[in-house]
Amino acid sequence: MKNLCFLLISTTLLTFSLYAQSKSDWMRVESDKKEFSILIPSDSLTDSTKRNGVQTFRSFGVHDGVEVDVIEYKGVRSMEDALRDSMRTNFALLKDFHGFGVVHYENQLPSGLTTVRVNVFKRNLFYVARVTALPERKNRVADVLASIRIEGFRYFEFEGSEELMGDTVAMNKLQTSSEFTDAWERKSEEIERKVDILSISSEQDAFETKGLSRRAIVINIPELRIPNDLIPKLRGAPEPNAVMVVTLLASGQVGDIKVLRAVLRGFGQTCANSYKKMKFVPAQVGGKNVESVRVFQCNAPLVTALRVVG
Repeated sequence: MKNLCFLLISTTLLTFSLYAQSKSDWMRVESDKKEFSILIPSDSLTDSTKRNGVQTFRSFGVHDGVEVDVIEYKGVRSMEDALRDSMRTNFALLKDFHGFGVVHYENQLPSGLTTVRVNVFKRNLFYVARVTALPERKNRVADVLASIRIEGFRYFEFEGSEELMGDTVAMNKLQTSSEFTDAWERKSEEIERKVDILSISSEQDAFETKGLSRRAIVINIPELRIPNDLIPKLRGAPEPNAVMVVTLLASGQVGDIKVLRAVLRGFGQTCANSYKKMKFVPAQVGGKNVESVRVFQCNAPLVTALRVVG
């Protein structure tokens, strides 16, 4: 009988993990005046501190292949003006939404790791939500982003997204996790390790430079500027959307770019235009900078599939 009960329980848990999201897998963290909320993994590590009049809340957790980081700053003077000036200087998508300024943007590493960051701010309030996942979990990233509420209103909509469920907990009611500090310091290293162990394709074996003592280190790839007529066609397109062979010169400049394939005519050139402005540290052999060749996968940002409400 005990064995039967154990089998039933195990089967039930496996079924939930494969085909559904349990309500207990997620929880909605909400600011004390309910201006901002988002769903995070229910076992997230949290930290709450107050220094020099500034209240800070931080949390991060991983579930279903997605990492969710949330930060709240409360009580910072003159934050709104400084943020708006910075956002106007650096980003095109500054939006006013129910009294808050909102900026969302996406970073995509050459490996395909996707990070979407959403900044929400007003006067002395500042919220940051960052959602990160490997390529095969991009739909789950969209599900988490679709859970963001600002003044109770949904900010993102995503066609076909699953509505995640979870109990609501006030940020100021969550206690600091004893292991938070150590885990927070290790977090970035763990993400980099995930990137490093991604499988290498046959195309990389065929084209990439061998015998390097250090591969070129990519610092930044500018955001893709996708023509409006291509955006609807890219939603749901197979990934990678494009594959390119890029020559990285010893001088730190980008050389020739060859598009091996792209899912849409014109999208390969869009990727190439972005990668021409890539910032990187050149590869080395014996401590000297050398020219190298890398294969890059280029995918349309997840944000192109998310529609901002309003």
